[in-house]
Amino acid sequence: MDDLTDYLILYFLITGVLSLILSSFFTDRKIGMLVVLGISLIFSPIIGLIVGLSSEKIKSKPTTKLGKFKHHKEQLLKKIELL
Repeated sequence: MDDLTDYLILYFLITGVLSLILSSFFTDRKIGMLVVLGISLIFSPIIGLIVGLSSEKIKSKPTTKLGKFKHHKEQLLKKIELL
């Protein structure tokens, strides 16, 4: 094989692994993990990082009882402040 072929294979392998690792950090964003992965693979991981960071975070509701209690308490305090 040519040296160029070896470098291209190495480049695409490193880019793919970096894109996969990078996209796993954006599961809590509106754009989603798969879109960031696709953009990272098509363009570059740096462009995927910029797109992922520019997306808004998803506001998730707490799932544990303590988390639900704290969330409910915060909402009640906000309503009291408005009065």
